[in-house]
Amino acid sequence: MSEQFHDETMKKRLQALSRITAPQSSLDVLMRRVREGETEEKDSYSSFLNFLMTVRQLFARKVLAAVVVTLLISVPFTFFLTRQHFSKIDTKTFVVRFVYENKAAENVRIVGDFNNWSRSGMSMKRVQGTDYWTVEIPLEEGIYRYVFLVDNNEWTPDPLSEIKTHDNFGNESSLLLLLDNPEEGIHL
Repeated sequence: MSEQFHDETMKKRLQALSRITAPQSSLDVLMRRVREGETEEKDSYSSFLNFLMTVRQLFARKVLAAVVVTLLISVPFTFFLTRQHFSKIDTKTFVVRFVYENKAAENVRIVGDFNNWSRSGMSMKRVQGTDYWTVEIPLEEGIYRYVFLVDNNEWTPDPLSEIKTHDNFGNESSLLLLLDNPEEGIHL
């Protein structure tokens, strides 16, 4: 009988509990209001939140645009400036005086790596009252092959040059080494 009593008591208690309405949680209330379209609390904050979101989006877009414009301007400009700056630091320019002696020459030009072997070359001037031809050429640090072009048909290596080399056509050329510090430079 005690088991029946226990079951009967439990049954009565459960029936009593089912008649009591449990309080709804805040989440249930919020979800019900959203489903029903009640937005009175949201409306009080929505305009302010929308304003803040709009400001944030505009600010983010403007910052992004400013970053893009800055990069588009500064990267090429910086490259241009540093390229010029470093090229001036890395290379040294020498003024080289070339001298050639030829009594019978009417016209002497110097041609070489520094002017792409152009036959028009750089005209040398005869030193007045002598058989010497001369020209001064600014050249950057490096190694240059060159010859004198006499009367537009005779290719002659520099007789004063101590270093000669052969080109790919079997001709002899003079070699000019312009190094700021020759000991660190090139080993021939």
